[in-house]
Amino acid sequence: MTKKESILKFFLCGICACALVFSLARPAVAAEAAFSALSLCARRVVPGVFLFMVAAKTFAACGGARAFSRLTRGAFEKLFRVSESGAAVIFLGLLSGYPAGAAVAGEFIKSGTLSEREAERILPFATAASPAFLVASVGSMCGGARFGLIMLASQAASALLLLLITRRSGVRAEERGFSRAPARTLAAFTSAIKSSGASALNICSFVTFFYVFSAMLFSLLPASLTHGFFGALISGLLEISCGFARLGALGAGQARFFCGGLMLGFGGFSVLLQSADAVGAEGVSMKKYLLGKTAQAFFTALFSLLFGSLFGTAELSAVFFFPGEGKAQVGAIWQSCLLFLIFCSVFAGFLIFIIKILSLFKKIFKKLWKKNNL
Repeated sequence: MTKKESILKFFLCGICACALVFSLARPAVAAEAAFSALSLCARRVVPGVFLFMVAAKTFAACGGARAFSRLTRGAFEKLFRVSESGAAVIFLGLLSGYPAGAAVAGEFIKSGTLSEREAERILPFATAASPAFLVASVGSMCGGARFGLIMLASQAASALLLLLITRRSGVRAEERGFSRAPARTLAAFTSAIKSSGASALNICSFVTFFYVFSAMLFSLLPASLTHGFFGALISGLLEISCGFARLGALGAGQARFFCGGLMLGFGGFSVLLQSADAVGAEGVSMKKYLLGKTAQAFFTALFSLLFGSLFGTAELSAVFFFPGEGKAQVGAIWQSCLLFLIFCSVFAGFLIFIIKILSLFKKIFKKLWKKNNL
């Protein structure tokens, strides 16, 4: 056993011991936190995750990566230098929410169509909150769907930008493999339902543990540290839904957008462990994941400040999104998904345009350089 493993083992055993002592010393607080977490899972997490997980895993098993590549004509592969499977992981991760991106990546690694190296690069940016969670759940907790839409746009912009920044470390055209023959449709569908049910229960386990741990931590910290944006940020870095619940109780302002962007970009240690559970057995290291999510937290916070200052008023939200925040949540969710796809397409098109312009200038510069040398 290495020194790092020994330290990690000691640290985790210490956390479990503290949680055990807390549940014995303050059983009412621990029970209330566990009940709140399970209630949240029943009302928000499982309904918003289960069907997306079934669809994503069925998509991956039935050859959806190749179909997605043909539909987009290889735009994702060329723009971000990823394989067919990598492009599908990015798309499904951004659209389906936690931890569908990691789950699909694990399925592709098992099938041999996605390498561990490529998974380590794209996984931090393909592990994202779903549009339904941000608009319905976060929007209801933080004062309206407008806030959720701003968070959604900030998350997508930061993920696509960081994928472009890390483009140099992507796979080359000659290294991009193709998806294997798809599995039998009925077998893939039934397997997706069973594995998604197990995954939903696993997610609830992580959420419940970190809810109780957050309650324990807040009972030990001074009251001055547990109130305000700092308390919401600490809670969100542990479990994101708990952090947004605390953030919603605070007043409006630019600080709320910045704090929400930090929490959303990082995703929380609960999501980190969920992703590790999905791909850790496949040999994917979580060090790059942690570095990537830290960078995304910074960029998401900056984009949240920008979009919050531009679209953070009711008048602008009525013009750019949809008028009135008292409409049915279901309509808002579908509209947000459509806006999310449009935003990603426009942003990706803008990035492609910038790359084409830069490559054109590069060719012109090379010609002028050769001409002057001659």
